[in-house]
Amino acid sequence: MNINICGLTASGKTYQSKLLAENLGYKHLCSSDLLLKFLEQEGGLIEDKRNHFWINSENVTLIEKYRSGKCIDKEIDKYVTQLCSSSDNVVIESRTLSWMYHGSNLLRIYLNPSLQKRAEIAYNSRERKEFTLEEIKEEINKKDQRDIQRFKELYDIDITDLRDFDLVIDNGYLSPKETQRLLLDFVRNSI
Repeated sequence: MNINICGLTASGKTYQSKLLAENLGYKHLCSSDLLLKFLEQEGGLIEDKRNHFWINSENVTLIEKYRSGKCIDKEIDKYVTQLCSSSDNVVIESRTLSWMYHGSNLLRIYLNPSLQKRAEIAYNSRERKEFTLEEIKEEINKKDQRDIQRFKELYDIDITDLRDFDLVIDNGYLSPKETQRLLLDFVRNSI
């Protein structure tokens, strides 16, 4: 069984998916890491990739430049979908897998904190506080709107439609530890 951790920007996907993989002894794959790896090969990012690269406007411009000239999202999504069909015991952090993959070996989990809580998560996870909470909230909202539009155009999917998820949780009012405990309990009871 594979697990897809999904959610909008700064919902805690990376932290929770890595921890879940570690706790289950599963492999971990992050589709954003695949995008970042591609961008590094093409000329690098402006800011450290682990420090919310999507907040930096120069990075956003760079990412959009490569997306407009190439089908990098489709290549990444195809790779992740093929991996899911040929592997087991992988926690996959992907924004589209739950809609694109139709196999039975996938648990679909959506982290769904509010925009305000996601901004707080992002703000509190940054070592450097060069952006205010409101600025981060604004950037998250912009990125969400770009992502919603991009996936509608690429695949005709609505990434805010949560009907087919096995678990949707508002982790905005849970600690990271409480969220992980809930995820572990759900996964263990589902596999």
